[in-house]
Amino acid sequence: MSSHLNSSPMKIMYLITGLRVGGAEHQLLLLAENMKLQGFEVLVVAMESGGAMADRFKMAGIEVLELNIKGVKKLLNGYITFKKALNYFSPDVVHSHMIHANLFARLINVFGRKNKLISTAHNIREGSGMMMKFYRFTSFIPYWSTNVSREAFSHFVGKKYFDAKRSSYIPNAIDTNRFNPGLSDKIHLKKQLGIDENTYVFFSAGRLHEQKNYQLILRAFQLVHRKMKNAVLVIAGEGNLEPYLKNLSLTLGISDKTLFLGRRDDIPELLNSCDCFVLSSTYEGFGLVIGEAMAMMKPVIATNCGGVKEVMGGFGRLINVNDVHGFASAMLATYESPSSVTDLESARRHIVESYSVPLVMKQWTQLYSN
Repeated sequence: MSSHLNSSPMKIMYLITGLRVGGAEHQLLLLAENMKLQGFEVLVVAMESGGAMADRFKMAGIEVLELNIKGVKKLLNGYITFKKALNYFSPDVVHSHMIHANLFARLINVFGRKNKLISTAHNIREGSGMMMKFYRFTSFIPYWSTNVSREAFSHFVGKKYFDAKRSSYIPNAIDTNRFNPGLSDKIHLKKQLGIDENTYVFFSAGRLHEQKNYQLILRAFQLVHRKMKNAVLVIAGEGNLEPYLKNLSLTLGISDKTLFLGRRDDIPELLNSCDCFVLSSTYEGFGLVIGEAMAMMKPVIATNCGGVKEVMGGFGRLINVNDVHGFASAMLATYESPSSVTDLESARRHIVESYSVPLVMKQWTQLYSN
């Protein structure tokens, strides 16, 4: 940590689009918590208001300011409020997350207070073509830019969304203490969900959104269910596609074997209760839940998109995007040829050695202090 911290705490202002439930929001909570433990003063600013995770930040003792920006009409009010917060908090570092917050922070840096600005992208595809053009035009503004996977980082540099000389790859951190296979009762949670302890559980978690492509899992599970009558599919998450996906499961004749749990805060316990984790996204930046499943020593089947392959590190089964039959075959193969304990332990070790909290937080601390 820098000598600055020996005299007075370094102040970090985090800016994010909103505090809804998602990978970037969970990552920010982990980052803010750990920086506060290290002695930094932390303020989290959300452009939107009313996010489901706002209370999680406040319970962790992290101050949260919500700008209540709802569309273009509220942008000016949010801009004024944010400028006042900058003057009041006087941060040493402003660290923005996701495209709307990144562009908003760059606007402030040009027309307002000049800050040591760090911009973090959390995906390989962050917005529309027009939004990404703004990314390119403003790439010179941040002190530093980062992305969460090597593939996404290379893509951003290649497209000139990042200045190659002032950017780097810093991965998401995975809390391998929380995602620990020995910390929950697998059978007890199965009973809570009404699942027989001998039933084979395929599990997926994430927003019910086009990016996650849950149609692929449902169609693959329909094929699997013809041969595996003792299997169920459990999906945790909420989103605009929930009615459509529930109707699709009914149309496919698997609604009695498919559980939609909605938003859940017990993902480690749900992972521990499953037999195989499945992810069907069309694109990802990092694929955080993949690493969490591996930390829980669960076999993983995932589509080969974005940073998923590098997170998996050669473990599990990678399937081409939108390959229903390939996905179904992998689900059956995982059931018929279970991974050995040795392989699952090696997969967890890969996550611990590559993405554990101390390793990633050290990179952030060094960047803030440089």
